[in-house]
Amino acid sequence: MKTKVMRLKNIKGLCVGLICSILLNSCSENFVDLQPISETTTVNFYQTADDIRNAVNGAYAALQADGISIDSYVFGEIRSDNAMPVPSGSVTSQDEFDRFYIQSTNPYIEERWNDSYRAISRCNIILERIENIEMEEDMRNMYIGEVKFIRAYVYFELVRTYGDVPLVLKEIQNPNEAYEYGRNLTAEVYSQIESDLQEAEAALSPYNEDLGRATGVLAQLCLLLLPGVPPGEENFSFSFHWWLSPTLADLQI
Repeated sequence: MKTKVMRLKNIKGLCVGLICSILLNSCSENFVDLQPISETTTVNFYQTADDIRNAVNGAYAALQADGISIDSYVFGEIRSDNAMPVPSGSVTSQDEFDRFYIQSTNPYIEERWNDSYRAISRCNIILERIENIEMEEDMRNMYIGEVKFIRAYVYFELVRTYGDVPLVLKEIQNPNEAYEYGRNLTAEVYSQIESDLQEAEAALSPYNEDLGRATGVLAQLCLLLLPGVPPGEENFSFSFHWWLSPTLADLQI
């Protein structure tokens, strides 16, 4: 009797051990470390033309951030004689702009920096991923032109606010890569802005029936705002790119 009981216990023990062994072996690294399947990430997104369209719309949406558009009046009008800070919870932060004693800890300074590079990151990801997506070439070129226009616009606001800024032109895939970037000279940033705008102008139609999107004419107009020195007038400390289009009538309107 005791022998049968011992055998049953041994069999039960073996069964339990076998089941545990199977379960442990089945819990591979892929099983316990799955990519998120209930939400989109940079890993499972950017697969189709529709994904790229949504990503480009996301780049446009980034322009609505406080630091890029909504609070632009703080960097412009508040510093002029046209406006003054209104009594509010942020009056102290805006007063620094109004009376020209801006501190590095000012929240508007951090906000513009973070929002701008968030928008630039979206643009860079699209530009790196779009080449491997199956889509019509005309559509691909249009999206590339729109994204380069957006990136140029954001860098234009950045360089006018901070002067020398890091010029990031590729996707950053891990935080450590960000530490590789220092500040680029203002002239280098403007040169990249000009390059992006010229490529956007070449890629985009003069007009777009889908209102609110970048166009070739808009890229041309933005080129006129870039600082530079006209040929033969090297003594100018500041001028505009009027020599790119001698008269406004030359614009493709």
